[in-house]
Amino acid sequence: MDKCMLQEYVDACELIRETEQDIRKLNRKKGADLTNGNDGSLRQEQGLLEQRKDCAERIRFQIEAWMLTIPVRMQRIVRYRHLAGLSWEQVAVKMGRNATAESVRKEYQRFIR
Repeated sequence: MDKCMLQEYVDACELIRETEQDIRKLNRKKGADLTNGNDGSLRQEQGLLEQRKDCAERIRFQIEAWMLTIPVRMQRIVRYRHLAGLSWEQVAVKMGRNATAESVRKEYQRFIR
């Protein structure tokens, strides 16, 4: 697992959220367009949205499974830095125990190598 995969996780989570919004919008549109005979194309569009969501969920699950295999401390660092988008200074504060931004960043870099 590398830094790119962690970024892909963040993107996958965001894509899932956005796709769920798109599906809700499409369902509202389907209700209005049923009388116009567009139901077939709308169903096709919904199928594509569901596929997009499924692919993003697979990525999310793979990375979450990997996260369970790494030390708990590193899980916290990864979650704060990549998932919450905190700065290294903010991560250090969350980690406590006199951690500094530089020490947490170096610990993370050693782990990712």
